Amino acid sequence: MGYSHFWERPKELDQTLFIHFSNDVRKIFEVSIENRITLADGQGKTIKPVSDENVVCFNGFGSNSYETFFLPRVFEPMKWMKPSEAGLYFHFCKTNRKPYDLTVMAVLIAFKYHFKEAIVTSDGEIEAWTTAKILCQQSLGYGLDFELDKEITLDPVKVYGLKVIQINDLSELKESDNVHDEN
Repeated sequence: MGYSHFWERPKELDQTLFIHFSNDVRKIFEVSIENRITLADGQGKTIKPVSDENVVCFNGFGSNSYETFFLPRVFEPMKWMKPSEAGLYFHFCKTNRKPYDLTVMAVLIAFKYHFKEAIVTSDGEIEAWTTAKILCQQSLGYGLDFELDKEITLDPVKVYGLKVIQINDLSELKESDNVHDEN
């Protein structure tokens, strides 16, 4: 899947808290830009990251873009998406360790600070988050005590409607089940 960060959140986030969060995100954007991380819109094409009362949306710029970080205040799930048992919806951002990865981590630290019920995990260990924690602490006054949640509550069968089969032995697979074509 590639190097990614994951979060779960309620369908709707409190408006007042989201405004405080988006203000903090704008500070993170400023510090990122001061540190030569060029941020862009979600498509990575124009130097215009977004953080307002309704959405946080950004990417790296040009060849330093990868996948859009998109966090709306009100999430509109697709019909097939289901919340976890805790009522949270799963999201992720694959950064491939591009420079804007630091900004993604800092924004998720701010997100967790403002929305305690959120769950944040990552392909990276907590040590990989040290610079983002320091960035938040110095620019926002919090962040050093941030810890990744141990596990995400995602049940892929419920969330994505996946059909899961159990195979006890690879010899149970028929030749026709092999989707890889050697030719």
